[in-house]
Amino acid sequence: MMKTAQKPDSRTEMAASRISQRWIRIIPVALIMFTIAFIDRPNTSLALPKISRDLHLDAQQAGTLAGIFLRGYLALQIPAGHLAKHWSPKEFIGVPAGFTYLGLITSVAAGLALLLRTTPANPETRTREGP
Repeated sequence: MMKTAQKPDSRTEMAASRISQRWIRIIPVALIMFTIAFIDRPNTSLALPKISRDLHLDAQQAGTLAGIFLRGYLALQIPAGHLAKHWSPKEFIGVPAGFTYLGLITSVAAGLALLLRTTPANPETRTREGP
């Protein structure tokens, strides 16, 4: 007795398609998040010599300043784990992303307001009246 090859179930194909669609949406977001995180980490160490010179910090004070991010990560690990356990992934990623976008919008708006406020004060932007 020969066994016939079974065709894959349509539910299995749909599930596989749904999984691949999910990965197509998740991978770019994860790539952007990890890229920003890895770019953001060395910023302090690159800026620390200039900050130390400008603020006249000794080595201990500079080390404390560099360790602030470590303390921030340490303090937020437990709350982040609790939120990840109780929130959906959309909420867990969406809320901080919303704060980031709000911060970007606020900083752009503040920059534009500063530009509008200072532009009339610049001498090179004034028109000269003839004699």
